[in-house]
Amino acid sequence: MAEYPFPPMAQALVLLVCAALGAAHFVWGPTRPVKIGVALLVVGVAGGLTAYTGQADALGLVAVVLGVSVVAMSAAVLMHRLPIEKSLAPVDVSSCPRYGRKKLDEWTRGFESLGFSHRGDYESPWRFAGQTRRAFIRFLSHHSRTTWVEIHVLDEPKIAARLMASRTREGVYLPTVDRQANEEFFRDPQTHVVRVRSAATCAEMLRRHEDRAVEPNGSPIVVEDPPSLHLEIYNGWIGRLLRSRQLAASGSSARIPIGHVLGAVFRVMAAWFH
Repeated sequence: MAEYPFPPMAQALVLLVCAALGAAHFVWGPTRPVKIGVALLVVGVAGGLTAYTGQADALGLVAVVLGVSVVAMSAAVLMHRLPIEKSLAPVDVSSCPRYGRKKLDEWTRGFESLGFSHRGDYESPWRFAGQTRRAFIRFLSHHSRTTWVEIHVLDEPKIAARLMASRTREGVYLPTVDRQANEEFFRDPQTHVVRVRSAATCAEMLRRHEDRAVEPNGSPIVVEDPPSLHLEIYNGWIGRLLRSRQLAASGSSARIPIGHVLGAVFRVMAAWFH
């Protein structure tokens, strides 16, 4: 039998990298750096095993990589918390994390060039791993469109993202996002998420979103007050997830029950192929 080519320290490092990449995939989604990191890890180490020990050991390593990633993502899912009743506090632009202000300005100009107007800046708290974190949200709306825009900048992890949304008279919520969204972790017949590439321009995002308006989801409503509608939609969504037991109440927050963790993890992993 061929001798295993990697010393125990290297084996431990590989497992540590697997866990880190799995957690990063859950928190940030299938971003290009995460995909590149996983590809380099699997190809490099599996290639080395193929050369030194044969195909069977290489396939075994791939299984280990996937297994450790699933365990790391499951742990991250269990630590994730969603507020049962979301709050939005008005703030000014100084509350936006500094790293995200360039993107905030760029995207605001992009949407304003399409006829959208700034409707206010807000801050919303959320929890992860026992810590309270904050999201800065800028709202924009259009006087003649049934669409509103949200620009999110999180303090930790450092994520800036866009969301374009409509809601129908029948209560169907149609978000178009450029980063992985919480709504993708769950199954809700009243929420239909579509994701575009993060490099899409604001105009491209608007065209993709408007293409959805012709789908048989109902008649979109004109949005008068985006922040209030945001809260109404979120609170209704959380209520449905609690009633369907995809979430469980834990004080003022909601957590993903153990029985639903793997389902959420596999839906997150499926986002890799988006």
